[in-house]
Amino acid sequence: MQPARDGLSVIGTPWRRYSTEGVHQAQGGLAKKQTYVCVLTRIMSKNDHFISPLRYPGSKRRLSSFVSRALDLNALRPKLYIEPFIGGASVALQLLFDEMIDQAVLIDIDPFVANFWNAVFFDTEWLIDQIETIEISIEKWHEFKAFSPKTKREYALACLFLNRTNFSGILRSEVGPLGGREQKSKYKIDCRFPRDTLVRRVERISAHKDKIQGIWVCSWAEGIQRIREMQAAGELPGEDVFFYFDPPFFEKAASLYRFYFKNGDHEKLRDFLLTLEDGWILSYDASDQLSLLYGEAIRNNTNGARKRDVELIYSTGIMLGRKPTKEVIISNLDHLPAETRFWKTASGLQQE
Repeated sequence: MQPARDGLSVIGTPWRRYSTEGVHQAQGGLAKKQTYVCVLTRIMSKNDHFISPLRYPGSKRRLSSFVSRALDLNALRPKLYIEPFIGGASVALQLLFDEMIDQAVLIDIDPFVANFWNAVFFDTEWLIDQIETIEISIEKWHEFKAFSPKTKREYALACLFLNRTNFSGILRSEVGPLGGREQKSKYKIDCRFPRDTLVRRVERISAHKDKIQGIWVCSWAEGIQRIREMQAAGELPGEDVFFYFDPPFFEKAASLYRFYFKNGDHEKLRDFLLTLEDGWILSYDASDQLSLLYGEAIRNNTNGARKRDVELIYSTGIMLGRKPTKEVIISNLDHLPAETRFWKTASGLQQE
């Protein structure tokens, strides 16, 4: 079993029609329950605001406004925000910047990712010095590719360097450098390493370090067990808790992430979510596997499924002329935003 990062996807049941207002039921019945369905057109225009220093596969930077709006609609101001799959941390960062949460615990099983965020918040001066001075070259890239980190700082720097110099920011060992190994492309290995921009982002993020109660290297299940123990001891808030789960993609997960789920791991996450009493939002790539995981539980109210509606939101992505993509959001919140184009902006895409 691959160490865990989970992933979900789209329920494969056909729908009679899509609406941002009505309450409709899937053909074949997702349940005797009603399910809210919205079609969300995701338009990335050219100056969208990027706040994370990391380029991340499946980044949810534009979903952050949706999560923030969902908290508003449900009159939620979480005393504790928990994100068990940090990745690029776009949602957590936006909620921190918008002062929507009081405290946060961030978790990732990948030591590269978790230690990078630890450096951003708690070893800021050292990280900024590295950003400003590190050599960005194909020779240095080969050094990092062959390097085996042992300390927190080594993991953090390797994460940032490889994320910013690898194709699509993917950290897997088989991924090559921007510009190619021969550096014959007009886009060289340093084209995604804007030092001044990265320094500004790190400085801005680190200003919120007092709200970070922990950044842990562990699986989602281990992290939640630790949180429950700390809550029982009075070390973390036990009420007004909100979870955002952003597992890695189902599709091509083995080529995108260093840690990913197999089917049994997806089922463990599902069983946990269907008994979770705290508020939560879950986001996934579109895949038929989701109906197999959640369809029966929703229909039969099994696995401890709560009796409130499970709201599904499908979004169609139009990403700079690329093939449209679909994402799905599942949540136990009473209300979800009805906006159909909440990603639309008037400005253009900044450099990642």
